[in-house]
Amino acid sequence: MAVVADPADQLGIVRGAVAALIAVLAVIGLTSLVTTSLLGYRDQLRDVSVLRAMGLTPLQVRTALMTRTTALALIAVGIGTVVGRLFSATLISAVSRLYGLGAGIGIPPSAWTLAATVALAVGAAAVAGILPFRSAGRLPAVTVLGP
Repeated sequence: MAVVADPADQLGIVRGAVAALIAVLAVIGLTSLVTTSLLGYRDQLRDVSVLRAMGLTPLQVRTALMTRTTALALIAVGIGTVVGRLFSATLISAVSRLYGLGAGIGIPPSAWTLAATVALAVGAAAVAGILPFRSAGRLPAVTVLGP
C-alpha cells in the first residue's frame, strides 16, 4: 500500500507568507490607531482639560485615557478573536478544497497562541493610544478651557 503524503506538510512557504501578511496587517492596524489618536488629539484635548480642572493629576489623566483606549481595544480584539476562531478553520478548508489540497488542513490556533496574541494586541493598542497624550496631562486646564 502506498503512503499518501499529507498536503499540509507541503505548505511551509504558505505558512511563512501568511505569518508575514499577519505582521504587515498588524503594523497597518497600529499605524491606523496611532493616526486616529493623533487626529483626535485636538478634539480630546478639551476632555483632558476638563479632567485636569476636576483635579486629576497628570498621571490620573493618562491612566483614564489609557483605560478608555484599552477597553475599546479589548472589545474589538475580543470580537475579532471570537469571529476569527469560529470561521478560520472552515474558510481555510474551503479554500484548500478549492485548490485541490484537500479539506481539514485549517487548524485553529492553540489557546495559548490566542491568549498571547490578544494580550499583545491590547497592550500595543494601549501604548499607541496613550502616546499622543503624554504631555497633554501637564497642560494647565485654563490654557485649553479659556475663552
